[in-house]
Amino acid sequence: MMRAAKLYETGAPEVICVETIELSQPGPHEVRLRQIAIGVNFIDVAVRRGLIALPLPSGLGVEAAGVIESVGSGVADFAVGDRVCYGFAVPGAYATHRNIEARSLVRLPDTIDFETAAAATAAGLTAGYLLLRHAARLRQAMRSWCMLPQVQSGSFWRDGPITSVPPSSVRSVRTRR
Repeated sequence: MMRAAKLYETGAPEVICVETIELSQPGPHEVRLRQIAIGVNFIDVAVRRGLIALPLPSGLGVEAAGVIESVGSGVADFAVGDRVCYGFAVPGAYATHRNIEARSLVRLPDTIDFETAAAATAAGLTAGYLLLRHAARLRQAMRSWCMLPQVQSGSFWRDGPITSVPPSSVRSVRTRR
C-alpha cells in the first residue's frame, strides 16, 4: 500500500486528496521507486489551481528522489537499491511510492542527499536548458559587458547575490555599440 496526493478537481489547497492505494508491479521499462524526498514547485500550485490543464484525476509533483524497490522487464541500467532522482516526470511525485519509466531517472551519487536532489533537479534541468537555448545571446552579452551595472553593484542577480564580486575588482570598462 502507498499514500499519494490526487486531484479530482482544481482549486484551493483543500481539493488535494490523500489516498491509500495499491500500487501495481512495475510494467516494462519501469521501476518502483520508494520516494524519500519530493520537490515542491510553483508548477504544482499552477496545476492544482487549474492554470496548467491536466486530465483529471491527476497526481501532483514532478520531481523526487528515492531508492528503487523493484524493476520491470527491460530495465538494464538500474537495479534494486539504486539511489535515483527525477525531474519533470508525469505528475505523481507527491506519493510514498510510484512506478516510473526508467528513462526518467538519474543515478544519485552518495555525496548528494535525497533532499538536495529532490529540491534541485527540476531547477537544474531548467537552468541547463535555458543556458543551452540562450548560449549565443549570453556570449554576446558577456562580450559587450551588458552585465557591468550588476558587477559594479556587487551582484550578478537581481533577487540577491548568488555570485558577488567587490566593486574594486572591476578595473576596466569596455562598451560595444
